[in-house]
Amino acid sequence: MKNIGIYLESTESTGGVNRVASMLASSLCDLGYNIYFISRYKGQFGLFCDDKRVVFHELFRNFHSKYVTYPLEVIKLRKFVKSKNIDVLISTGGIFFAISQYCNVKHIMWDHVSFWHGNALQSYFRRLSSRKADAIVTLTEDNREAFADIKGCKASIMKINNPSALSHVEPNINRQKIVISLGFLARQKGYDLMLMAWGLLPKELQNEWTLQIAGGDEGDLPMLNNIINENKLDRVEILGFRKDVDVLLSQSSIYAMSSRWEGMPMVLLEAQCYGLPIVSFNCKTGPSEIVTPECGILVEAENCQGLADGLEKMMIDDQLREQMSVAAVENVKRFSIESITLLWDKLLKQL
Repeated sequence: MKNIGIYLESTESTGGVNRVASMLASSLCDLGYNIYFISRYKGQFGLFCDDKRVVFHELFRNFHSKYVTYPLEVIKLRKFVKSKNIDVLISTGGIFFAISQYCNVKHIMWDHVSFWHGNALQSYFRRLSSRKADAIVTLTEDNREAFADIKGCKASIMKINNPSALSHVEPNINRQKIVISLGFLARQKGYDLMLMAWGLLPKELQNEWTLQIAGGDEGDLPMLNNIINENKLDRVEILGFRKDVDVLLSQSSIYAMSSRWEGMPMVLLEAQCYGLPIVSFNCKTGPSEIVTPECGILVEAENCQGLADGLEKMMIDDQLREQMSVAAVENVKRFSIESITLLWDKLLKQL
């Protein structure tokens, strides 16, 4: 029975990495693994994981810049890994990759973002750490190929998609003419592009449909409100952070994504569980791994006219939306937690 450590920012955060790692942790416990969650800070409990078999540990109680605490964090992590006889340490991001390589245990880099995302320092850490890792798990095929091209990288590289956080949800027969999008209000999510695309739609569709955007403000709210006001976009609702995303998804008819970049966007899987057809930029990386022609429309990244055309095509065709809704529910079965866990189990047994 192997002891597995999962090293991440915080098990008390609302982020997608925490959610996915929590699902994987419980599923690996079912297979007999001992799982330890190791948080940089605020990790005394699991926001998405209440599994009593999982052990939680935090290196710091409060947030500290990772660049300031680097040496101390290495010491704290090494000490904990040794005390619990961790066999395999799974790290979940750039600085985590770099710190984990000093722990003298088998190390899996679990990369959750686009290989091409980040500043020069983050890129350096990613490339340097990959040369010392025992295995690398990517979420998409293009990321897998990018790591494979790193000179000196001898790690075993596997593509393992993130699992869907939900099973199939019975569709709501009383869907409204709502286009929904979920995500924090920051440049990455491209809501400025979403609003510009919305303004390119025929006026009759803008008057007939509503665009809802739900997510916490990371700085872009004033800019988005300016775009709405300047372009007189009356039926656009910025809802802020919402806990009832299940209600929002179940009452909507189309899911739209305007991200400039992603890792593997879990929200697309979640939308498909609710039977939502998708219109999305085909950004790096993830959408093309999830959305098939049968269940959605992918358009050129950052092409506002293309996004508007895709939305218009979906809005005016009731039959197309219904067909893609059925296909979305079938497509998401590929990402079940059971099938994803088996791939992780295979990798862990190889180390």
